[in-house]
Order: sequence, then C-alpha cells, then structure tokens
Amino acid sequence: MKTTLATKVTLTRLLLVPVILLLMAMRTPTGLFYAEMVFIIASLTDWLDGYLARTRNEVTNLGKFLDQIVDKLLIVPIMIAFVALGELVWWYVVVVVMRDTWVSGMRMAAAASDMVIAASSWGKWKTGSQIGLLIVLFTNSSILGAKGFIVFPGWFVWFFLLISLILTLYSAWDYTWKARNVFLR
Repeated sequence: MKTTLATKVTLTRLLLVPVILLLMAMRTPTGLFYAEMVFIIASLTDWLDGYLARTRNEVTNLGKFLDQIVDKLLIVPIMIAFVALGELVWWYVVVVVMRDTWVSGMRMAAAASDMVIAASSWGKWKTGSQIGLLIVLFTNSSILGAKGFIVFPGWFVWFFLLISLILTLYSAWDYTWKARNVFLR
C-alpha cells in the first residue's frame, strides 16, 4: 500500500506528541512555551493533511482512519498532562474521552453495517475548540503568561472550556443522530 504525503503529515503529527509531553514534563514556563509552539505546529498539520489529500486527490480510507485517531492521540494526552499540572479540571477530560469512545464505537458499528458516517462539521468545530482551549492553557502556563506578555483571565478560560464542552456534547449527539439507523436495524 502506497503511503501518501497526507498520511505522512498525519504520522508526523503523531510523532510530535511525545515531544510535546516531554517539554511539558519539564514543568517550566520555557518548556511549556516550546511545547506550545510544537503543539501549534502539530495542530496545523491537522489542516494540512486534509488539504493535501483533497488537492492531490489522495483521500484514502487509511488517511481518514488515521486522521481521527491521531487527533485524539494529540489532544487527550495533553489534556491529561494539564490535569496533572493543575491547569484543567479532570471531569472535562472524562467527558472528552467518553465522547470520543462513543463516537468511535458508533462509527465502527456503522462501518460493520456498510454505512459510512462522514466527519461532521460539528466534530471539526469540537476539535478546533479543544485545540483553542489547549493553546489558551499553554499560553497562561508558558513564559508568555509567566512574564505577563499574554494572560487569559480565569473567566475566559472557563468560558472557552464551556464552549468546548457544549461543542463536544453536541457533536456526540450529532453523530448519534446520524448513526441512528445502525441501532434501528
């Protein structure tokens, strides 16, 4: 099987996750700044791999599968690291993991019934809001926040978390609605 450029970009995003986590483990504002920069690059590859696949006419089933899995492997471990750093509430991460597990299970059940549940715009907004929330947390914890260059107030962090939570739950409902025929068979 030929590996496309888009798939290579997706796999690069996966390889950046341990780098981000190692930088976060330093628990210093400078380490968190570098982790944020690598995270932003990794997040941009999420857009880039889709763009490359579409413009080069290289959309593959492997690419579609890897993209959604790698997104989760990028976001969830970093959320868990922020819980460990005391910067994110644990219950939010539990909701995210439960939603991702539920949606992945529904998509697998649909695939077993020869039904494809395409990526939803709500799912993309959910991912974007989670990436945005993590960037806000990185910024506040990094040298940018520590030196007072950019500091997001607590109310803004909670507001962003609430928006992300709503999008996370709504996208779960959206996928559930789209997969309802799988459950009604």
